[in-house]
Amino acid sequence: MPLVDFFASNVGLTIRFTLLRILCIGALVTSIADLYQLISTRYKYFDFNNASTAAIAFFVAQRLMPLVTFVQHVASAFGPKFSLPGSLDLSFILAELMVLGYRSYWVVISIIWEWPQPENFLVVMLLSLSACLFSLPLLVVVRIADFQHLGMKSVVQQYDFTTPRLASRDLNLECPKPISVLSGRSLWKAHFHGETKWIIISRAITGIGLITALIGIAVWNVVFQPIQEMWLTPTGRLTTLWVPPNAVPEGNTGWSILLMVTQLNVDYETDNTTSFSAALKDATTVNALWPQSTVVEACTFEQYYEGATSINNLTGIGRKRIFNPWGRFYCPSKAPLADKSNRVQPFQSYIHPDFLVSVNFSQLGIPFENESTGTENLVQVVIGLTDDAFLVAQNTLPTTLMPGINLIGMTDVIVRQQLNYNPGALFMDTMNTFLLANVVHVWADPRPVTPSLMNTGPEIATIRLKAQLSSARWQILQDVRDKTILKGFSNIGGLWTSLGGIFVVLFGSSILKIVLGSKGLSFFGAAHSLQKQKIRDACIAEYPRIEQDVTMPHKERGLLRMICDHLLDVRFLTVPESPRGRSPSDVTRLGDVGTTDKGYNKLEKDIEKEYLLEDDLASLHKG
Repeated sequence: MPLVDFFASNVGLTIRFTLLRILCIGALVTSIADLYQLISTRYKYFDFNNASTAAIAFFVAQRLMPLVTFVQHVASAFGPKFSLPGSLDLSFILAELMVLGYRSYWVVISIIWEWPQPENFLVVMLLSLSACLFSLPLLVVVRIADFQHLGMKSVVQQYDFTTPRLASRDLNLECPKPISVLSGRSLWKAHFHGETKWIIISRAITGIGLITALIGIAVWNVVFQPIQEMWLTPTGRLTTLWVPPNAVPEGNTGWSILLMVTQLNVDYETDNTTSFSAALKDATTVNALWPQSTVVEACTFEQYYEGATSINNLTGIGRKRIFNPWGRFYCPSKAPLADKSNRVQPFQSYIHPDFLVSVNFSQLGIPFENESTGTENLVQVVIGLTDDAFLVAQNTLPTTLMPGINLIGMTDVIVRQQLNYNPGALFMDTMNTFLLANVVHVWADPRPVTPSLMNTGPEIATIRLKAQLSSARWQILQDVRDKTILKGFSNIGGLWTSLGGIFVVLFGSSILKIVLGSKGLSFFGAAHSLQKQKIRDACIAEYPRIEQDVTMPHKERGLLRMICDHLLDVRFLTVPESPRGRSPSDVTRLGDVGTTDKGYNKLEKDIEKEYLLEDDLASLHKG
């Protein structure tokens, strides 16, 4: 079927209006999200005072474009009276495509930057912009098909979005009402003979409310809640006898000791953070003391990270540069962790040695004479069993050291199974399994530290980390997904059934029948439409009187015709593939009423006026 004929068909008209509704909803939601972003004090990111005139104009144009899109396309639902000329209308759509595409690009960048904790309004804006970018190109195709159908003169005339398919205006046919174009043609018409206006209006309003509520709840359950659970993830504890194989790296397990300096304040004018790496390496000592060995093995300093930096102009403090540097020491173990072959347990001494950690605050340039009143200028110790220092720091509670204290801590190794934070985890749970060593008990070191191992003094803090001997089962701390996309669809299915039942009780019809104009029962599905003509011919050959039963004259209609009009879908029998060349008496409509009798009532005329195709109109006019 040529593109022009397709968009001039009843199916094409439905697609045309559906695209318009999707675009209007997307543009309206984008405008609301923009307004929220502008009036909210949390998202003041554009500096109007220091921006140039061109930058301000471009910023305002980006924010006004969704509103312009909404107004333009809502006006097109009112027919040519409020529409733009065809060429200007198409130019506006192309401009909307470019601006909204540019905005969607930066929204995606912002979501990626904040993942897995994007702001809700960014997700809303991405969904609404996606709806606009989906419908706008297709509406361009619709307009090109209309221009081809109506001729080049339509390019300079006011564009008629609702009825360009009507070639014969002398029949005085009514155009679809704007409310039908924007919300649905089937909603605002009578579906049964004798229905009053208040029933039609109340049913339409109820249907729109239920559909809106279902869409909103579906977006919340299928989109927002799974995304929120990526960073607000519940956890559960499991136990196992053996260490999961994917939790232990191949070969001997290495121990990582992280030393993190919290909020180190440095004068901005005399900032020299590049030399702090050497100072941290010289001021800290990490030794591994193995049993039955007189050799003290020093752990190697392998990694330095400056940490997040920010410039703050704080009242009473001045301009400071605050950063959180840390260093990672690596200590190799003597044997692999537990497996089923040798039943080695990680608490045994040749796997986990005693770690002796010493920090000299004076060498770090941190004052130790006066007690600090804040959390800055302290050193935190974290122990882990993976080379990924960020993973260890994010999943392990640190032990804080202050100048002049000597501590001893007992460590306990557990298995951590963490959800991957990539977007694919929204559809399929993928776990990252690794080992953590938590410091479960801390108290003052009762023994004086051996001078040969480390020094003591008011500027020095020490901690001795020892493995906790335990024969208990392995503890697994696992992320548990409670709100997934599949569960969201499941919840929507139950809600749809409940609301649909209420709608049937009130109005005797399902929501889909009212919104889409479909019937409750059908012999065939979408796959049978590929062989519609073949199936129709076979059914007529098998049941010769079936076509006569469903197209009987108006005076002879009874219960069978009523069932076909309102309950049973028999369109595959009554509508041939092409109505060209057929007389008016042969035409039977897609809707509920036929045109074979001149005595049909006013309701039948209204339905006929709204759903007649161009080919049918030409046949009627010729007849």
